[in-house]
Amino acid sequence: MAKDRLYYHDSKLCEFEADVISCEGPFEKEDGAGFWKVKLSPNAFYPESGGQPSDRGKVDDVDVIDVIEDEQGEVVVILGQEVAGKVSCLIDSARRFDLMQQHTGQHILSAAMERLFWYETIGFHLSEEYCTVDLDVDRLDESQADQAEDLANSIVFLDVPVRAEFVDDAKLASYELRKVPKVDSDIRIVSVEGFDNCPCGGTHVSRTGEIGLVKITRIDRAKGKVRIEVLCGGRALADYRRKNKQLASAATSLSIHPMELESQVGRILSQLKESKKSLQEASTRLMEYDSARIWDEAERVSGVKVIVYDAGQGGMDFAKQFALKLVSNPSTAAAIGASGPDTAYLVVARSQDLGLDASAVFKAAITSLEGKGGGNKAMAQGGGAKLGGLAAALEEAKMALLEQIG
Repeated sequence: MAKDRLYYHDSKLCEFEADVISCEGPFEKEDGAGFWKVKLSPNAFYPESGGQPSDRGKVDDVDVIDVIEDEQGEVVVILGQEVAGKVSCLIDSARRFDLMQQHTGQHILSAAMERLFWYETIGFHLSEEYCTVDLDVDRLDESQADQAEDLANSIVFLDVPVRAEFVDDAKLASYELRKVPKVDSDIRIVSVEGFDNCPCGGTHVSRTGEIGLVKITRIDRAKGKVRIEVLCGGRALADYRRKNKQLASAATSLSIHPMELESQVGRILSQLKESKKSLQEASTRLMEYDSARIWDEAERVSGVKVIVYDAGQGGMDFAKQFALKLVSNPSTAAAIGASGPDTAYLVVARSQDLGLDASAVFKAAITSLEGKGGGNKAMAQGGGAKLGGLAAALEEAKMALLEQIG
């Protein structure tokens, strides 16, 4: 099996001739398109396995859709057309090299984590956009991430050889392995000279300098483990360019140097906090003034001040505080409406000296908003997506209140 898989022996081989051993199909995909399952000998296309995506490319100018391993462990190339005989094969070299950079970079970073902190890698996933490494630890602080990153990049900058070989039991015993092989035969060891030995069937660079850079971009904690996102080589450069452009753009908009952004953002956030505080205080004073005015102007029905009011764009919190302010006065019942970007809100409340059922009034009115909510006899609140139904909801609430008052 290893002899026919050319990528095991030369990860940079991206052009080769092969014989079509079999071509089965057509099969039908979910979108109705047909595809063929092709087996080649020899084969250099890497199938998805071990956390690494499969290769892409062409077989006699036919695009490779996917590369998989079948139940017998044989490599199957998925094509959109039938092929036969001797074929010329071309692997997407840029994609292959990118995946090699990420995969070897992950090996080095995992080894750095283990050497520095004894943090074992228990999971690895490599996609076309990102690479994640799961560590068997519940916490990784920023200083530890920096130390591991520095050690990993020191190995990259040393430009040491990376070798891969199949070993027998005797040779295997001579290696100090970072993890135990998952198979009993055809064991392939990828070695970063003087730093790491790890069983692996993936494609790798031939020297660490080809990786360019190893950069941890994110640290997450979940379910008792740490997951880090890592970018290597070309991906790390693209990420730097994107973020540098964002920083430069933000700095230009503020007419400052990019190195001043952190302190300037801190000042802006502080000013924003003070502005919000001032706005809240002003809003509270305005609400107190408006609620007092509206309560004074409201007419009594059988001795009860009945207030039905649309508070505009205040949102749920404002409507609730407005209603509570009104019913802090005795013998008062209120139905307050308000609007958000995509929701209309309704609050129904009554003062403690009344026996009215605010929840019943709310239930009668909320249907006009096609919404839901809840509460009790003293206050009920909720909202719905029918913004145009607020006026009708307030009218329903008014009628229900008047009916209870009698």
